Amino acid sequence: MLRCSILVVNTYAAQVASKVIGLLLILFCLLCSLYVNGAETPQYTVKIKQDDGRLYLKIKLYSKERIKVEYSESDGNIITFIGSNEKNKRIYVERNANQTNPIFKVKRGDNGFKLRSLLGENLFKIKIKPKNLKVVNEHNGVVYQIKDKNQKIKVYHNDYLLGKIQRSDDRIKIKDASNTTRYKIKDSVVMMAYGVLLLDLPMDVQASLLGELMIQGY
Repeated sequence: MLRCSILVVNTYAAQVASKVIGLLLILFCLLCSLYVNGAETPQYTVKIKQDDGRLYLKIKLYSKERIKVEYSESDGNIITFIGSNEKNKRIYVERNANQTNPIFKVKRGDNGFKLRSLLGENLFKIKIKPKNLKVVNEHNGVVYQIKDKNQKIKVYHNDYLLGKIQRSDDRIKIKDASNTTRYKIKDSVVMMAYGVLLLDLPMDVQASLLGELMIQGY
C-alpha cells in the first residue's frame, strides 16, 4: 500500500515537473526570440511619408529615455538612429547593416538642449519655450524658429516663412512656403518637432533633433 502511494506521488511530481519544464522552455524560447529579433514594443510609432506616399522617416518612441528614428538611403540601405540615456546624457548612435557608430550626444539644460559631437563640439543649440522652439546652428549662426499658433505650426528662417504644419482630418500635413505638401503623417497630434522636417539640415542631424524633441514631448 505504501509503495503504491509513493508511486502515485512520484508520478504526480513527475507530471508537475514536466509541465514546469515545458513552461520554462516556452519562456526561454520567447526570450531568445526577443533577443535575436530585437523586438521591443514602442509606446508610440509615427510614419512620416512624402507626398507621393514613399516612407521618409519612421519614429518609434519606447520611453522617455529611448527612441529610434529610421530612414532609407537612395540605395535602399536602412539607417537607424537610436537615442539612449548614458551617464546623464543621451547618446545618439547610427546603425546600419554593417556597423554601429556613436554620432552625437545631447546635453540638456533648463531651457533646452545642445546637440554636440562626441568630442564635445557644440553643433546646434535648441531653446525651448511652451509655444516656441529656436534652433541655432553654432557654426554659422543661422537661426530657425518653430512657432505653435493654436495647433498650427509655422516655421521661420529669421523672418522668412519656410512652411507650416497643420491637421487635416485624420492626417497632419507639412507644407513648404509655396503651400505645397511635402510630408504627411497619419496622426492627430500636431507637434512642433515636425518643424525640423522643413529645416535645411543634414539627415543625421535632422533625425537626431527630431528624435530628441519628440522624446521630450515637443
